[in-house]
Amino acid sequence: MRRLLVLLLLSFFVTLNAATTITEDFENNSFAGWSTTDGTLSIQTQGTQVLDFHPTSTNVQQNFEKTYNLGFVPNSEVNVSFDVWTNGGWEGPNEANEDFGYVALNDVYILNGEHIPGATDGSIDIIFNSYTITGTVDANGDLKLLLGIDVSTTDEYVQIDNITITGTAKTPPIMGDVPDQFLALGQAYNFDLSSFVTLTE
Repeated sequence: MRRLLVLLLLSFFVTLNAATTITEDFENNSFAGWSTTDGTLSIQTQGTQVLDFHPTSTNVQQNFEKTYNLGFVPNSEVNVSFDVWTNGGWEGPNEANEDFGYVALNDVYILNGEHIPGATDGSIDIIFNSYTITGTVDANGDLKLLLGIDVSTTDEYVQIDNITITGTAKTPPIMGDVPDQFLALGQAYNFDLSSFVTLTE
């Protein structure tokens, strides 16, 4: 009777998807991770807690942003939704002092100098809108959300809330009977299972 050790190499491609939703609603009175060099950020109340951005200049794009370290599947698609209140009497199309909004995901502009729906001649003090947009996370699976405004007076400002990001998260399950092996999405692996497979004769 001879016992022969057989080297078994398995090469395979693994696709494991897990839909994941990340939310931020500012109810904890924190806006950690948000930054701006163009104005001031604070938590205010608009029925619920919201992130408030007041600009310091006029007639120029001014931004605030946050990078979400999501760990999603690299370069995968995400859906982003959020609520917006534009305050202070924004002007719409064909007005002398038109005001504009901007949204970018990882520096790709989804809204680039858009008029705010409902903005007319500046007579409406507060305008509410909800947005849902689609973009792509970066090579690390992270997402930078940038919002900007271009307004004619510093009394015109913006508030946001109920940010929801839905995408595909990495799922590293344990490889069954193969100890200490984990899978990352979209990767190919070679496993040496020689210590687990034998032939006898």
